[in-house]
Amino acid sequence: MASLEVGQRVRLNDDASHLRREFDTIDYQYSEAMLSMAGELEVLCLARENRGATMVGLPSPDGSQDGVWYFPSSVLEAVDSGDGVGHEESASETGVARARDYRWDLTQQGETAPRHELGDITEHQKYGYRGVIVGYDTRCEQPEAWIETMSVDELPRGREQVFYHVLVDTRDRPGDQVTYVAEDNIRRPERGVPGPPVRHRLVETMLLPHTFDDERHRYEPSPALLVLYPAGVEGCWMVDGVVPDASSA
Repeated sequence: MASLEVGQRVRLNDDASHLRREFDTIDYQYSEAMLSMAGELEVLCLARENRGATMVGLPSPDGSQDGVWYFPSSVLEAVDSGDGVGHEESASETGVARARDYRWDLTQQGETAPRHELGDITEHQKYGYRGVIVGYDTRCEQPEAWIETMSVDELPRGREQVFYHVLVDTRDRPGDQVTYVAEDNIRRPERGVPGPPVRHRLVETMLLPHTFDDERHRYEPSPALLVLYPAGVEGCWMVDGVVPDASSA
């Protein structure tokens, strides 16, 4: 189909089999809830290609994933939407309905893609402790005082690199610690050499313990964690909220 643009109106294919087949070819997850997204939808953002598929952000049906779900353009059909502005009919005091415009509050995601994935077991380059990744920021999001204390700007890539949230193995550091580690300080264990699972009280809630692979040194993340950290959204505009546009009142 022709390329889509932000603000354009589209219609989602309602053939469940077709949707599943298309999602099987990319790194995004299919959900049965997608079948409830009937009618016209507005394109919120365009993400980077994923396995050759052009990815399009649409309003999520339940507000999850920061209000945006991503679809390959192959499951979308462009429709004639006029000016592309969202409206809601509201009754005035006289009982006459009028249109109210809404505004999308957007935040652009960082351009840097993480080298490591959720569920990857890691070792700290300097201190040697093992842990497992359960989150990340595309740049250092700590206060200036923390950045100065931890000498972040002395790292090869400074603060403008991915920082990971890591559950630390209690055998290396007691107390169920969660550290914030620069990508410069992360290394992965040697693949093919078996290693033990990470011991931390949050492993069972943030990861799927039964999926632990001792030779690949990783867990599969929980569905809730995948919602918090959707794949392939680097550089994409994400929806923070939808609010009435005061200028149209």
